Amino acid sequence: MGPILPSLGCPRCDTVLIGPGTRGAHGYRCDGCGGRAITLAGLRPRHPPAVLRAVWQARSPDHGLVCPSCRSGMLVVQPELGGVSIELDVCRRCQLVWFDAGELERLPAVELPAPRVRPSWPSDAAAGSALSARLPDLTAPGAAPDSGEVGWLALELAIDVALELLD
Repeated sequence: MGPILPSLGCPRCDTVLIGPGTRGAHGYRCDGCGGRAITLAGLRPRHPPAVLRAVWQARSPDHGLVCPSCRSGMLVVQPELGGVSIELDVCRRCQLVWFDAGELERLPAVELPAPRVRPSWPSDAAAGSALSARLPDLTAPGAAPDSGEVGWLALELAIDVALELLD
């Protein structure tokens, strides 16, 4: 649980907001009503720039809630978010957005790229058996190549094994 910040009261139910548990986090939550106050900087990593612009540039003559930080009136905005209808309260002075319970989850988020999966490499034993299966039997009569041919065979074999391991 993060620190309790007595100076920040919930704009909906006046419960004391709970601050972030880690340094550098930019959000606060209300355990009373489930609302969240998040700074613009806190929204940037998880939401597309177009969504944040829509929230920030939405115009409204209406003042709604009181900002939990500076205590001035927050603007009530209904940004156009591609079919998602959310009414948010924004304090432009503090760069703070108030989300009622469940609203933050409805805000379009950035799709994070899937983690890169590294190819699994076979164990040394598996690689060794794959390599030995491809080596010619040099003990057979007349099978021993000259030294130049051995170098080319080794290089060709190493390339073949590497390509098979990458598949």
